[in-house]
Amino acid sequence: MSNHREMELKLQLPQALFPLVEDVPIVRQVASAAKTKQLDSVYFDTDKFKLREVGISLRVRSGGRNHVQTIKCEPGPSSDLTTRGEWETEIKGTAPDLDGASDTPLKRLLSKKFARALKPVFETRTQRKTLPIKTTHASMELALDHCWITTGDKSEEVCEIEIELKQGDRTELFELARTLAKAAPLRLSVRSKAERGYGLIDGKPAQAVLGGTMPLQSGENVATAFQKIAESCLRQIAANWEAVNRGDPEGIHQMRVGLRRLLAAMSLFSQMLSDRQCDLIKAELKWLMGELTQARELHVFSVSVLPHLRDAYAGDNAFKMFEGKIDRLQSLAEARARAAIETDRFRSLLLDTAEWIHDGEWIKTDDALRVSLKEQIIDKFARQTLSSRTSKIMKRARKLDDLGAWQRHKLRIAAKKLRYGSEFFEGLFASGPAKRRRKSFLHALEALQDYLGNLNDIAGHIQLCRSMAEAPLPEADANAWQIAFFAGVASNIEERRLEKEMRSNTRIHRQLNKTKPFWI
Repeated sequence: MSNHREMELKLQLPQALFPLVEDVPIVRQVASAAKTKQLDSVYFDTDKFKLREVGISLRVRSGGRNHVQTIKCEPGPSSDLTTRGEWETEIKGTAPDLDGASDTPLKRLLSKKFARALKPVFETRTQRKTLPIKTTHASMELALDHCWITTGDKSEEVCEIEIELKQGDRTELFELARTLAKAAPLRLSVRSKAERGYGLIDGKPAQAVLGGTMPLQSGENVATAFQKIAESCLRQIAANWEAVNRGDPEGIHQMRVGLRRLLAAMSLFSQMLSDRQCDLIKAELKWLMGELTQARELHVFSVSVLPHLRDAYAGDNAFKMFEGKIDRLQSLAEARARAAIETDRFRSLLLDTAEWIHDGEWIKTDDALRVSLKEQIIDKFARQTLSSRTSKIMKRARKLDDLGAWQRHKLRIAAKKLRYGSEFFEGLFASGPAKRRRKSFLHALEALQDYLGNLNDIAGHIQLCRSMAEAPLPEADANAWQIAFFAGVASNIEERRLEKEMRSNTRIHRQLNKTKPFWI
């Protein structure tokens, strides 16, 4: 059995554009060494998809008389973007042979009952063209895959480029990817063929992807912990591409959550990261956030404000015109979000951020203070960070009644960063008492965040309605008056809701004061 950490970048693009990649000079130079082969693989699991549940894939790949069994750790919400565990064994037939799997992640599942329960669940047929790429500092393999994934009567076509590092510097993976991306619209892909196969079985399009729990280890250093956190956030951003492209409001929301989580992580670790490159990455993340925000805000308006009006004005033609206007604005905002993720700017952002996480200036710096921060134990850092930020939030929350709109906005952002930090560091404080205190702490923090978030949403709704009510009315547009009228009605409803929400903060403050730190 061969056991290694597969280090690769997976990039997606239409098969029709493969020639653009093949025409890049560094690829064209090795065209004579290209090898093309057919790879047929069958993936196995139980009726209850036990392997999928634990994040493992098991396949048997056949080529002529040769059969290779591969066990892989499938990418999860917190997985490394470029590295996966892989265990390969040459076997005699096309059925799995688990005799030699005791040193793999399958170890805890191995039993005769499990082996009998395994069955084929889907298969892939891949036409793969591979080319050896050598640079001064690395040896890589470039693979162009045209694949069909099938299960029963369902199938999906996938066209990908994989760059696998055989030897040398990992930065060369990103350098080659960037070179290829100048010739073709390559996009960082985080969905494996196994994930796609299970998606076919589910019979659903790619769903919105939530952030995962952090596999932080007590005693590891701060730099390693940040890389794990940041990769999880970037994976969430990239994994929601398909849902956003489909116009799924939840996909837009979860991509924004991934962006906020990454920005929060950069803030929590800012002393270690602070440099010009970090600022550039942050600016691009905020650009993408801005492109998605309007679609999210209009969706919230549609599901939280319109139903109340719909109940009161059912059948009113004027209200239908107002509702139609909101629908058109939302469609335009969703189109803006889809356009953003189709740009070279978005594709570059994913690649640049992935490279920055592992090989950015913050890694290479020899500044004594930042080096000491990187080498600090994460447990100590987490305690200091959570304590400091909690103290500041408690101090501001005591004056909720006196805070203006901007100050409430700043407190909301601070509470959000603290909540994400509590989630990032969860695994470091896993004892029973710590879990109970953490649950209570997060409950109080989420109540504060929800309260401030509601105020922020309501303020946004009022601003939207006022802009519609006060917009110049074209003389020829008879419907504009009805739209302006209902914008005013909605604005009044939200203003009353704002007053009611403002009176509810005393309970929230008391609840927050009663909580105890879970990190002590």
